[in-house]
Amino acid sequence: FFIGITMLSTTPVHQTYFNMIFAQMVILSFGMDMSFPAASLVLSDTLPKRHQGMASSLVSTMINYSQSISLGFAGTAETKIFAKTHDLLKSYRAAMYVGVGLASISILLAIVLVICSYIWPHTIEGEQEEDHGESLELPEIQSYSLEKRRTNKKDIEDV
Repeated sequence: FFIGITMLSTTPVHQTYFNMIFAQMVILSFGMDMSFPAASLVLSDTLPKRHQGMASSLVSTMINYSQSISLGFAGTAETKIFAKTHDLLKSYRAAMYVGVGLASISILLAIVLVICSYIWPHTIEGEQEEDHGESLELPEIQSYSLEKRRTNKKDIEDV
């Protein structure tokens, strides 16, 4: 994402589409589409099986929040610059420079995370053993569900 938004923010106005914009669009699409699977794989590899669904939901939520907040920052920068200069190109570039700044911060945070993971290795409790969470097979789940419904019916009849 950093490379694509940097290319976009520095593209000359009168340049042809295939000189830089086409390559930048390809790079941007791969950058954004690879962030979700990469984050999901990292979390699924480091968490026990019983927490992986929640982690995937967390990744999806955080990506949506970060896109919304970043769009708000870029839109604010674009609006403020346009109000001061009345130059549409400068205001669009200001929004893209916000994207460059946020991508730079992301790269720095990723580097710090990698360094910290080597300094303080993270181990999962029971990493050597299998997941000790309750695992129910399909017949057990069905019998548990049936038993739960019977208990709920008795509770309702008692009231």
